[in-house]
Amino acid sequence: MLGIQKFVQLGFIFSILLIPWLFIPRVTSAAAAVLSFHPQSQTVVVGQALSARVLLNTGGESVSEVDIRISYPTNLLKADSIESADSPKIDWLENFFSTQSGQLTFHGRFHDGAQNGSELEIAKINFTSQNTGVAQISFLGSSQIIRESDNANVLGEYLAATYTISSISPSPTPTFSLNPTSTPYTTPPAITVTSTPTNLTPTPSLLPKGGTSELTYVVALSSFILLVSGLIVLKRI
Repeated sequence: MLGIQKFVQLGFIFSILLIPWLFIPRVTSAAAAVLSFHPQSQTVVVGQALSARVLLNTGGESVSEVDIRISYPTNLLKADSIESADSPKIDWLENFFSTQSGQLTFHGRFHDGAQNGSELEIAKINFTSQNTGVAQISFLGSSQIIRESDNANVLGEYLAATYTISSISPSPTPTFSLNPTSTPYTTPPAITVTSTPTNLTPTPSLLPKGGTSELTYVVALSSFILLVSGLIVLKRI
C-alpha cells in the first residue's frame, strides 16, 4: 500500500513538471532566405532609366512560393514596367505596381516545382528617375518566402537598395597609364654657314720684268768687264 502511494506521489510531481513544458513554444529552424536587389547602389541623372533585379537566396531551403511586397518613392522614381524572369519561371497570382502608392507586388508559384539556389532572379523592375535626391527601394515586412515541406515562411532578411539621382552626370574616374607616351625626337634643321672666300691673289714681285734670267745676264756681263779690266791692268805692270 505504501509503495502505491509513493508511486502516485511521484506521478503527480512528474505531471506538475511536464505541464509547463507543454506550453513552451517549439523552436523551429531559423529562417534563412534572403531577398535583395541588384545593383544595391547606383548613381544616375534626372531622366535616366535604371533597372533593379529582385534576387532570392533560399539559404538551402526548398521553396515553392513567393509573396514579395516592395515600396519605392514616387516623387523620385517612376515605375515603368516589370519583367518576369525566364528561369526559374513563375506562375504569377499577383504581379502589378501602383504609381500612386509606390508599391509593387510579386506573388506566385514556381512553375517547375520547388527551387533551391543562392541567386534566383524573381523579376526585374524598370524605373525612370524624376527628381534629384536619394531613392531607397525596400522590401515590406509582409513579404514571404514559402517552404515547400510545411508552407512555413523562411524569409529571414531583406536588403534595401539606394539610388542617388543627380542633376548632372557624375565625373568620370581619371585613369593613369604606366607607359607614358614619349615625345618623338625631331631632327633639328640644318645650319647653313656662308664663308667669304679668301683673296689668294699673290703680291706682285719686285724682280724686274723678265724674271731671273735677265738678272743672270747682268751679273755675268759685270763679271766679264771686271775680268778684262783686271787683265789690262796686269799687262801694264
